[in-house]
Amino acid sequence: GSHASGFRVDYTPTEVGRHKIDVQYADTDIQGSPFFPEAWDASKVKVGPIGKAVLGQPLSFPVSTSEAGEGELRVEVRGHTSSPDTAIRPRGHGKYEVTCVPQESAQHYVHVHFNDEPVMGTPLPIDIFDISVVRANWNVAQLVPVNHLVGIDLDPSGMPEGNGDAKVTDPYGAKCPCRVRRQGQGYVIEYTPTHVGPYTVDIQYAGQHVPGSPFTSNVFDASKVKITDVTKMALIGKEMGF
Repeated sequence: GSHASGFRVDYTPTEVGRHKIDVQYADTDIQGSPFFPEAWDASKVKVGPIGKAVLGQPLSFPVSTSEAGEGELRVEVRGHTSSPDTAIRPRGHGKYEVTCVPQESAQHYVHVHFNDEPVMGTPLPIDIFDISVVRANWNVAQLVPVNHLVGIDLDPSGMPEGNGDAKVTDPYGAKCPCRVRRQGQGYVIEYTPTHVGPYTVDIQYAGQHVPGSPFTSNVFDASKVKITDVTKMALIGKEMGF
């Protein structure tokens, strides 16, 4: 450049953070010098981990800009037909907590921008669990004989991949051994009651109680039914008792 046309200075910052730029003309600092621009790097923004998301329940996950420099963080969670409101709460030192409540069971995506630049690796997919569609055939366990194997089918109904889990408690509050095994796309919960009385069956999928859980399973023992005081003589057409 020249005195008449002016001058242009180009530089490429290689580190995140505040830089110092001294500008002089004729060995004299120009007005405003030194300047302190902030260098930032959106690729250093860290998102997650993001846990399992449940329909209608708050989902929170961390975002850190502590290594990315100064800038504005923008996070948006988008579903198939709707975008839930997203709250960003600062936790200090460039760390944030993002919270939203998914309102549809379709897969969602997390879009993150830093100083209007997309963060590397985003958008991130989130599977939404709608636990209300998971079904367990409780009817097989409503009334069962003692010492007989009980098998309760758990059908996730095309839900995102998740683990089935169960806990069975006997009438005395003790843990009853149970087995959870894969069967096709679902699970089977198996246990053998050894006492008469109400058992509590707690079944979960992806860490959430399935509809109807905990369930009460009543156990009986037909061998303990006793018939006493049977009348040895009875008259035809006359009522008799025992």
